[in-house]
Amino acid sequence: AVFLERLLGAGCPLSSAMEMLNGFLARRNVECFATVDLMELDLMDGHAVFAKNGAAPTYVVREGTVYKLRSHTLPIGILPDTQTRLLRFRMHPGDVVVMVSDGVTLGNDECPWLMDLLSSPLPLSMDSLRMDIIKRALTAGSEDDLSAIAIRVEER
Repeated sequence: AVFLERLLGAGCPLSSAMEMLNGFLARRNVECFATVDLMELDLMDGHAVFAKNGAAPTYVVREGTVYKLRSHTLPIGILPDTQTRLLRFRMHPGDVVVMVSDGVTLGNDECPWLMDLLSSPLPLSMDSLRMDIIKRALTAGSEDDLSAIAIRVEER
Protein backbone atom coordinates (compact mmCIF):
# COMPACT_ATOMS: atom_id res chain seq x y z
CA ALA A 1 0.00 0.00 0.00
CA VAL A 2 2.82 2.39 0.87
CA PHE A 3 4.65 1.57 -2.38
CA LEU A 4 1.52 2.31 -4.44
CA GLU A 5 0.69 5.43 -2.42
CA ARG A 6 4.16 6.87 -2.99
CA LEU A 7 4.11 6.16 -6.72
CA LEU A 8 0.70 7.76 -7.17
CA GLY A 9 1.58 10.64 -4.87
CA ALA A 10 4.63 11.37 -7.02
CA GLY A 11 2.39 11.69 -10.09
CA CYS A 12 2.99 8.26 -11.62
CA PRO A 13 0.09 7.27 -13.91
CA LEU A 14 -2.15 4.60 -12.39
CA SER A 15 -1.47 1.95 -15.04
CA SER A 16 2.31 2.43 -14.69
CA ALA A 17 2.11 2.29 -10.90
CA MET A 18 0.19 -0.99 -11.09
CA GLU A 19 2.79 -2.46 -13.48
CA MET A 20 5.63 -1.42 -11.17
CA LEU A 21 3.87 -2.85 -8.11
CA ASN A 22 3.25 -6.10 -9.94
CA GLY A 23 6.89 -6.32 -11.01
CA PHE A 24 8.08 -5.56 -7.49
CA LEU A 25 5.93 -8.34 -5.98
CA ALA A 26 6.35 -10.91 -8.78
CA ARG A 27 10.15 -10.76 -8.72
CA ARG A 28 10.55 -11.44 -5.01
CA ASN A 29 11.92 -14.84 -4.01
CA VAL A 30 8.92 -15.54 -1.79
CA GLU A 31 5.26 -16.00 -2.58
CA CYS A 32 3.92 -12.48 -2.26
CA PHE A 33 0.73 -11.09 -3.76
CA ALA A 34 -1.91 -8.51 -2.93
CA THR A 35 -5.44 -7.67 -3.94
CA VAL A 36 -5.81 -4.09 -5.13
CA ASP A 37 -9.07 -2.15 -5.08
CA LEU A 38 -8.41 1.49 -5.84
CA MET A 39 -10.49 4.44 -6.98
CA GLU A 40 -8.93 7.52 -8.55
CA LEU A 41 -11.39 10.41 -8.88
CA ASP A 42 -10.71 13.38 -11.14
CA LEU A 43 -12.26 16.26 -9.22
CA MET A 44 -12.26 18.50 -12.29
CA ASP A 45 -14.30 16.37 -14.69
CA GLY A 46 -15.95 13.86 -12.35
CA HIS A 47 -14.55 10.73 -13.97
CA ALA A 48 -13.46 7.89 -11.73
CA VAL A 49 -11.03 5.14 -12.63
CA PHE A 50 -11.18 1.94 -10.61
CA ALA A 51 -8.17 -0.41 -10.56
CA LYS A 52 -9.22 -3.88 -9.47
CA ASN A 53 -6.99 -6.93 -9.04
CA GLY A 54 -8.50 -9.89 -7.23
CA ALA A 55 -10.90 -7.56 -5.43
CA ALA A 56 -14.57 -7.82 -4.54
CA PRO A 57 -16.98 -5.75 -6.64
CA THR A 58 -17.32 -2.02 -6.10
CA TYR A 59 -20.82 -0.60 -5.95
CA VAL A 60 -21.96 2.80 -7.17
CA VAL A 61 -25.44 3.84 -6.06
CA ARG A 62 -27.09 6.55 -8.13
CA GLU A 63 -30.67 7.61 -7.40
CA GLY A 64 -31.63 4.14 -6.14
CA THR A 65 -29.92 2.21 -8.94
CA VAL A 66 -26.94 0.03 -7.95
CA TYR A 67 -24.12 -0.36 -10.48
CA LYS A 68 -21.75 -3.22 -9.78
CA LEU A 69 -18.18 -2.76 -11.03
CA ARG A 70 -16.14 -5.93 -11.08
CA SER A 71 -13.13 -7.45 -12.69
CA HIS A 72 -12.23 -11.12 -12.74
CA THR A 73 -8.48 -10.63 -12.46
CA LEU A 74 -5.84 -12.24 -10.28
CA PRO A 75 -4.22 -10.40 -7.39
CA ILE A 76 -1.10 -8.35 -8.14
CA GLY A 77 2.21 -10.22 -7.97
CA ILE A 78 1.07 -13.69 -9.02
CA LEU A 79 2.06 -13.42 -12.68
CA PRO A 80 5.03 -11.54 -14.17
CA ASP A 81 2.71 -9.49 -16.40
CA THR A 82 0.00 -7.47 -14.71
CA GLN A 83 -3.63 -7.99 -15.62
CA THR A 84 -4.97 -4.84 -14.00
CA ARG A 85 -8.40 -3.95 -15.24
CA LEU A 86 -9.08 -0.22 -15.25
CA LEU A 87 -12.78 0.56 -15.18
CA ARG A 88 -13.92 4.09 -16.00
CA PHE A 89 -17.14 5.48 -14.58
CA ARG A 90 -18.62 8.98 -14.81
CA MET A 91 -19.54 10.15 -11.33
CA HIS A 92 -22.41 12.53 -10.56
CA PRO A 93 -23.16 14.60 -7.46
CA GLY A 94 -25.04 12.42 -4.99
CA ASP A 95 -23.46 9.15 -6.17
CA VAL A 96 -22.40 6.83 -3.35
CA VAL A 97 -19.37 4.58 -3.85
CA VAL A 98 -19.08 1.47 -1.68
CA MET A 99 -15.89 -0.60 -1.71
CA VAL A 100 -15.69 -3.79 0.37
CA SER A 101 -13.30 -6.66 0.94
CA ASP A 102 -14.20 -10.22 -0.05
CA GLY A 103 -14.78 -10.94 3.63
CA VAL A 104 -17.90 -8.79 3.43
CA THR A 105 -19.30 -10.60 0.40
CA LEU A 106 -18.04 -14.02 1.54
CA GLY A 107 -16.44 -14.29 -1.90
CA ASN A 108 -19.89 -14.14 -3.53
CA ASP A 109 -19.96 -11.48 -6.27
CA GLU A 110 -23.76 -11.49 -6.13
CA CYS A 111 -24.08 -10.96 -2.32
CA PRO A 112 -27.91 -10.56 -2.18
CA TRP A 113 -28.02 -8.96 1.29
CA LEU A 114 -25.61 -6.22 0.22
CA MET A 115 -27.54 -5.53 -2.98
CA ASP A 116 -30.76 -5.29 -0.92
CA LEU A 117 -29.11 -2.89 1.53
CA LEU A 118 -27.74 -0.64 -1.22
CA SER A 119 -31.07 -0.69 -3.10
CA SER A 120 -32.87 0.68 -0.01
CA PRO A 121 -32.79 4.36 0.94
CA LEU A 122 -29.26 5.04 2.19
CA PRO A 123 -28.47 6.89 5.42
CA LEU A 124 -27.06 10.41 5.19
CA SER A 125 -23.98 9.36 7.14
CA MET A 126 -21.46 7.31 5.17
CA ASP A 127 -19.94 6.12 8.47
CA SER A 128 -23.34 4.75 9.41
CA LEU A 129 -23.62 2.92 6.06
CA ARG A 130 -20.11 1.50 6.42
CA MET A 131 -20.79 0.24 9.96
CA ASP A 132 -24.13 -1.26 8.87
CA ILE A 133 -22.33 -3.18 6.11
CA ILE A 134 -19.79 -4.57 8.60
CA LYS A 135 -22.48 -5.54 11.12
CA ARG A 136 -24.54 -7.30 8.45
CA ALA A 137 -21.48 -9.17 7.16
CA LEU A 138 -20.85 -10.45 10.69
CA THR A 139 -24.52 -11.46 10.98
CA ALA A 140 -24.23 -13.28 7.64
CA GLY A 141 -21.47 -15.40 9.21
CA SER A 142 -18.29 -13.90 7.83
CA GLU A 143 -15.18 -15.06 9.67
CA ASP A 144 -12.76 -13.34 7.28
CA ASP A 145 -11.29 -9.87 7.71
CA LEU A 146 -13.83 -7.15 6.94
CA SER A 147 -13.21 -3.82 5.25
CA ALA A 148 -15.73 -1.33 3.93
CA ILE A 149 -15.57 2.25 2.77
CA ALA A 150 -18.45 4.44 1.64
CA ILE A 151 -18.20 7.92 0.14
CA ARG A 152 -20.77 10.31 -1.29
CA VAL A 153 -19.71 12.48 -4.24
CA GLU A 154 -20.79 16.06 -3.71
CA GLU A 155 -20.45 19.29 -5.62
CA ARG A 156 -18.10 21.92 -4.23
